[in-house]
Amino acid sequence: MKYAFSIIAMLLAISTSAQKAKVKPGIKAPALKSIVKPGKPVGFAVIKGHITNNTNELLDYNWEAYLGYKQGSLKIDKNGDFIQTIKLDGDMMEVYLVVNDNDYLILLLSAKDTVTLTWDAKDYKKTWAITANKPGLAAGIKKCDTHRTLFNGEIRKMRQAIADRKMPDSVKFGKINALYNKQIQSLLSGDVYTVTMQLAADIYFENCKLLLSNNLLPKYELSLSNPTKETGYVSVLNDVKAYRREYEEYYRNSAKYRDFMFDYVRFSQPFSYWGPIGETTKENSLPFAPAWRDYYSGLAAFHIIELRDWYLTKSIMEDFSYYSFTDASDVYKDFIPKVKTTFYADTLKTYYSNVQRLKPGGPAPQFTLKDENGKTVTLDSFKGKTVYIDFWGVYCGPCIYDITNNVPALHEKYKDKNIMFINICVDVNEKEWKESLKKLNLHGVNLLAEGWTKNPVNKAYGISAIPHYYLIDTEGKIVNNNANGPGEELYRDLDKLIK
Repeated sequence: MKYAFSIIAMLLAISTSAQKAKVKPGIKAPALKSIVKPGKPVGFAVIKGHITNNTNELLDYNWEAYLGYKQGSLKIDKNGDFIQTIKLDGDMMEVYLVVNDNDYLILLLSAKDTVTLTWDAKDYKKTWAITANKPGLAAGIKKCDTHRTLFNGEIRKMRQAIADRKMPDSVKFGKINALYNKQIQSLLSGDVYTVTMQLAADIYFENCKLLLSNNLLPKYELSLSNPTKETGYVSVLNDVKAYRREYEEYYRNSAKYRDFMFDYVRFSQPFSYWGPIGETTKENSLPFAPAWRDYYSGLAAFHIIELRDWYLTKSIMEDFSYYSFTDASDVYKDFIPKVKTTFYADTLKTYYSNVQRLKPGGPAPQFTLKDENGKTVTLDSFKGKTVYIDFWGVYCGPCIYDITNNVPALHEKYKDKNIMFINICVDVNEKEWKESLKKLNLHGVNLLAEGWTKNPVNKAYGISAIPHYYLIDTEGKIVNNNANGPGEELYRDLDKLIK
């Protein structure tokens, strides 16, 4: 999610039957040898179990595939039993199983794994248990879950602390690197399993991304203060510049590596600021074209063709969600003759065909949703008015910031104009939505598209991240599928439409 809600592939090929066994001190395993092609499952794993006092029909799960999150559900029978076969995208895949409204379990799975879970729905935390068909798998997953529970609070507090713009970079790095060391040392103390080594590598790439997002790379690089035999099992932990390398194995198996690499290539720009001389700023500068910037960065950055094709496919798909539709289309047309990986070529062609429905000038997708009073609202009912749609979420920080700080002025400025403001919440249930509306005092037409990416309305409008804004003219045609958020640029756009 813009908001929202993985790999040790180089180290562990021991043998298929022992891939989850506890790693003995002093033994360093060689690299995995399997070659995984995107779009073709490596194998299958099974999740099954029993829930006492169950009241739900489904359990949701999700995982991050090559081109974003995917979701699934497993059915729970009347006795509380469930079983589901999972297709794996890589040698090891990280599956998030949502066990209730407040908690989830991360399952790190490889081909032919079978994990059996049990818990009491009345008290998941105290009753959950796991067994598995391979040595060390259950213990490794249990240790990873304990680690997550132990550090989630500390990570959240650290992220909040370094958000202080007045904090010196050296202090920010010190906080990040100290907690990184603490996590690695805790995770790799005692018994070490394949899945815990995977998580250690993921922690490395997650913290690299945190450095990147705080403009600390490459001046500051992660380092271990006390390397051990156990940390030696994970090669990236022992090379401060590991983040600068292309790893085909990590790309195939680690969502955290892909997340970092995607942003690293996009945001590692040689010039951060520019300052023309004189009064001819407009004439002497190129127009803002991030879709082309990201495209040429990707063409230049990679040596491995498949990594390049992955990056550019993902980048172009995101272009249509964030940037100029025309620029995104032009970048797509330039890249299609160059792409070499069949899966990405086919994916892009299908995506491009589908996204044409959101092209400016075309009719906006129709929808029927309920407002906070239970009244049915359709897009057609606003024909004759300019429509500004804000897709937002209760747990989306940027969304709430805009709603609190910028939306009131927007609504006040255009309160007597022929403009309808529609706010579509996507991330919570009806109860939470209504409670949030009371706190936010959000005016306009408030609608709920519960279910996030599963909701037909969000699918129709291509909403994969929030906040996301649409501008629709009086005839119901799309003016901009990536409209500006509340502010001066939006005011200029609206003024043009209502003249």
